[in-house]
Amino acid sequence: MGGTPDSHQACAAETDRRRPGQPDRAALTTWPVTWPATFAVDRSKPPMISEVLYCHRILVVEDNALLAISLEEMLKQAGAEVVGPAVTLDEAERFAAEEELSAALLDIRLDDEEIWPVARVLAVRNVPFVFSTGHFDQDSLPAEWLGRPILVKPVGRQKILDALTDVIRHH
Repeated sequence: MGGTPDSHQACAAETDRRRPGQPDRAALTTWPVTWPATFAVDRSKPPMISEVLYCHRILVVEDNALLAISLEEMLKQAGAEVVGPAVTLDEAERFAAEEELSAALLDIRLDDEEIWPVARVLAVRNVPFVFSTGHFDQDSLPAEWLGRPILVKPVGRQKILDALTDVIRHH
């Protein structure tokens, strides 16, 4: 799972050939066309590559294996390079500290642990992130994370892409 060195080099090479903010239209129209079954998608329409997410490295932290794989596939379809998915807090902390990242999608609860240490690492590194959770309780959210985007599962594909796009654009 995750981006391969070849895909990272391809994105780096693609970025080097174009002006900042100007995606290569040929590359955008030739991205593979498959979708994970987890997300409801109109398969009669081709997937849309996100000009904002294209070639950005997105950390995915999700302990539900099926959902993690679906998120990875969905983000790749949008043109992003996925780091992870991380399924444990230790793995997520390592990726957050060591990987070059554009943004992150963080499941708040990983088994019995909360994602706050990873969020702190990302905040120190100035990496924008979006929280996701299946059981949101505003009172359990630490004050330092108030105002951060939170997606409550189940959440649709477009809302996930929009949230990541927003944090990258406004970063």
